[in-house]
Amino acid sequence: MVPRHRLEERRFPARALSHAPRATPGRRHYSPGMQLSMAPTAAVKARRARLAQRLDGTRALLAAGVSSNEAIVSTARALASLEPTDWRVAREVVEALAACEVRRAERPQKRARRRKKGSDKSPIGPELKADWKFCRSALGEVSRTFARPIEMLPPKLEVAVSLGYLLCRIADTVEDHIAVPFEVKDELFVRLCAVLEEGADPAPFSAAFEQIEGDDAELRLARELPRVMRVYEAQDEATKKACARWVCEMARGMSLYTHRKPEADGVAALHTIPDLERYCYYVAGTVGHLLTDLFVDSIGEDPEGAIAIALRDHAEGFATGLQLTNILKDVTDDLARGVSFIPRTECSRQGFSVAMLADPKVRDRAHAAVSPVFDLAKERLDAALEYSLLIPSEHRQIRLFCLLPLWMAGRTLALGRGNDAMFEPELPVKITRGEVEALIAECMTLAEDDAALRTRYARLFEPARSAQSIR
Repeated sequence: MVPRHRLEERRFPARALSHAPRATPGRRHYSPGMQLSMAPTAAVKARRARLAQRLDGTRALLAAGVSSNEAIVSTARALASLEPTDWRVAREVVEALAACEVRRAERPQKRARRRKKGSDKSPIGPELKADWKFCRSALGEVSRTFARPIEMLPPKLEVAVSLGYLLCRIADTVEDHIAVPFEVKDELFVRLCAVLEEGADPAPFSAAFEQIEGDDAELRLARELPRVMRVYEAQDEATKKACARWVCEMARGMSLYTHRKPEADGVAALHTIPDLERYCYYVAGTVGHLLTDLFVDSIGEDPEGAIAIALRDHAEGFATGLQLTNILKDVTDDLARGVSFIPRTECSRQGFSVAMLADPKVRDRAHAAVSPVFDLAKERLDAALEYSLLIPSEHRQIRLFCLLPLWMAGRTLALGRGNDAMFEPELPVKITRGEVEALIAECMTLAEDDAALRTRYARLFEPARSAQSIR
């Protein structure tokens, strides 16, 4: 990986080590004014041979522009312990390293100060207060789980993430709301993308939902797309570009899966684990990328820098881990509406139809069928932890936004594995209120401590875990 702060030779003089004497067995290096001494002992020869190897590696590090590395420091120390010539080289290395570290420490702070001046200010003016009030209210109605963490974000980012989430929920309503006729889904997806990508009037989309019966929170939100878009249009170009790109990617992927028909057993199911992964990319992985674009802009990172690249590497894991946990938690609810996200092949491998997944007669085999999905979910949640820790610790609000749902998902996954309740409609897998409070306390207390967070994350998956607050 290319370091974010690449060094130029003039900033960190690689020539300093290029002039360093190489230790050669049987040969002594002299500097002006030195007294001749006895031939080096075998121990000295061996020490110099090791130093020569270390110098070669350090030269390579410097040539590559590495800003700081333990190998450079240890080489400088070793040089300082040998003889006057080596001390002068070591001093030059250490001074250059120190100067580089000062620049490296100052640069992110300066960038953050430049970006912070306008980046955290809410973009909601007086003319948008009523529409923004509707957006916040709708967010709480369609998702209490995410509404609170979103409110914790800095003002500008809160608005951007709220808009992104509401637009994703509108797409989700088109995909799987029971009241939306199959015949109009493709057209609605096309209209939604036209509104976001081409600036089309949202009124026809809204009018189409006026013809759909029902008055729940999801349908009301879809009918009020014009209000959401008025707030959306007031955002900066980076926010609008991110929302348009990833919401439309989601919508086009969802449209593929709306064409899945129930099979002979009456269930419309995914086919294989790769099919499940593809589905999760469209409905959740896209959200991970959307959030990443918004986070990178908010914290002032270079979009092509090391942190941004690493976040994108883990973005899909962060979002799909949460999605897979919900899929496992909602097995019986999905079956009740004739849908299964547990792949058919996993059920067939255990000798039963996916429609029998909740049948007590195949309970042991049902646990075996969902086991690969649990494994996949755990793998993705591990990536979600890495994603969360990549957020610089000084951006505590964004870290907490990521950590809180991750902690809940991790504990839910641990409770669900091997638990018959996941196949019982009236016995949902659910964290107790006391444990929820303890998990929140952990996140709030440890948000800036990476090592402690890793330790606590591992504990989430222990079979029995106290709901007491952390000690």
